[in-house]
Amino acid sequence: MTDEVRAAAWRMYAAFNAHEHTATEEIFTTGSSAIPLGATGPESVTRAWRQFHEDFPDAQVVVEDMVVEGDTAAVRTSVLGVPGQQPPTMLEIFRVRDGRITCGGGRPTGPSLTARPAARGPGGTHGRCRGADRRSRPSTRAGAAGRP
Repeated sequence: MTDEVRAAAWRMYAAFNAHEHTATEEIFTTGSSAIPLGATGPESVTRAWRQFHEDFPDAQVVVEDMVVEGDTAAVRTSVLGVPGQQPPTMLEIFRVRDGRITCGGGRPTGPSLTARPAARGPGGTHGRCRGADRRSRPSTRAGAAGRP
């Protein structure tokens, strides 16, 4: 399973860097919840990638770290080619089923992108996997005690 998850992640970043926007049809599931702009599925990711590359045509995502456990990957990336600032960094977490990304999202971990809000990294926005099993990962957020 971990090889399949790692391969899906590398395929996503390679397609993004090559501006192969229509590859999202093969990378993301139809009902995926990597949700740029609140939409679902590969079409929404295609639109977000196109917008991102219009805003930053020289952008390239560099994978700094990747941790895979079971069907889930956590990836820390830097985005090169964003003029006028230190390279933004992202932390993306997503799940893979049958070789395709089913859900996930990312958050900036360093300087954020200064373009329109639609200009997000390759995996989506601050989405959360629907039905994610949080029972084995208790929340450490303040005020979250007692929530499932």
